[in-house]
Amino acid sequence: MNDMETDSDHDKNEETSNISNWLQSSVQPRIDRRLKDSLADSPFEEELRYQIEAGGKRLRPGLTFLIGKLCGVSPDELVDTAAGIELLHTFSLVHDDIIDDDDLRRGEPSVWAVYGQDRAINLGDMLFAHSVGLFPGEYKEIALEKSIQMAEGQQMELDFEKRRDIDYKEYLKMAQKKTGALLDLCIEIPQQMSTVNLEIQNYSLLGLAFQIRDDLLDFEQSDDRRIGSDVRAGRRSLPMIHADDDRIYEILEKPPMDTTRSDIERVKEILHDKESMSFARKQMSEFIERSVACVEHLPDTQEKRMLRQGVRYFATRDL
Repeated sequence: MNDMETDSDHDKNEETSNISNWLQSSVQPRIDRRLKDSLADSPFEEELRYQIEAGGKRLRPGLTFLIGKLCGVSPDELVDTAAGIELLHTFSLVHDDIIDDDDLRRGEPSVWAVYGQDRAINLGDMLFAHSVGLFPGEYKEIALEKSIQMAEGQQMELDFEKRRDIDYKEYLKMAQKKTGALLDLCIEIPQQMSTVNLEIQNYSLLGLAFQIRDDLLDFEQSDDRRIGSDVRAGRRSLPMIHADDDRIYEILEKPPMDTTRSDIERVKEILHDKESMSFARKQMSEFIERSVACVEHLPDTQEKRMLRQGVRYFATRDL
C-alpha cells in the first residue's frame, strides 16, 4: 500500500482485483466456449470471431452466475442463459455502432467499419436470433420482452436528439429500458430457475448506474473510445440534460463531421461550470448504493459478499 492509499482504498482495490480475476478465469472462458459452439459453421464466422475476441469482460454473464450462486443454481445450469444474455448485449452493440456511426469499439475498429454496414446489420440480426435460441424454452418469452424494452429505450434516446426539453424522469425511463432491461434478465432468470426467492427488489437500478457511467466516460480520455462521441452524435446524456444550456444544444445540433475538438472541450467546460458532471457522478453513486442495499437482507455468505463487490466493480469500472 502506498502512502496516499487508505485502508478503504486498498480494500476496494483488492475487491476489484478479486472480481476481475474471477471474470477472467472462470466466467469468460466458459461463456466464450459456449458462444463459439453455438455459432459454429456460420457464414459470419470471421466477423463473429472478430467480435467475440475484441474484448469485453462478460459482466452480464458474471452477474447472472453470481445471482445463481445465491439461489443455489450452478453455472452449468445457467451457461446457456448467460451466453444468450451476452449475445443479446453483443447484438445491441453491433447495431448501436451503426446507428451512432461509431467506428471504434473497445479501442478497435467496429464490426461495421471493418466488414461494412450491410454485413454488420445481418450479423446483428443473426446474433439476436441465436441469443433467443439459447434461452431455455420457458424463459424465451421474458428474453423477448426485455429485448423489446431495449429497442424502445434505444428509440427514446434517438428521439431525444430532436428535443431540448428532456427532463430527468424521461432520462431514467429511457435508461431503465435501454440498459436496465438486459440486467433484469441477469437477475430474474436465475431466481425463476430456483425454488429460492431472494426477494430482491429494485436491483435493476444497477442499469441506471451503468448508463450514467457510460455518459461520464464520454468525457474521459481512453484508448477504448473516442472522447466526445455523444457530443458528435448529438446525444442527450445525463450531464447535458442537467445543464440544460442552449450553448450545448447548439453544438449538439451540428452535423457530426462539423463538430470540432474545441466544441467538445467547450461542452465539457460548461458541464463543469454547471456542476453537471458532479451531479451525474452523485446519481450514479446513489444508484450503486441502492443496488447494494437490495441484498443486505440476505444471509452474510461468500456469495453475497462477491455480489456486493461485483456490483461496485460492474458499475464503476473504467471510471
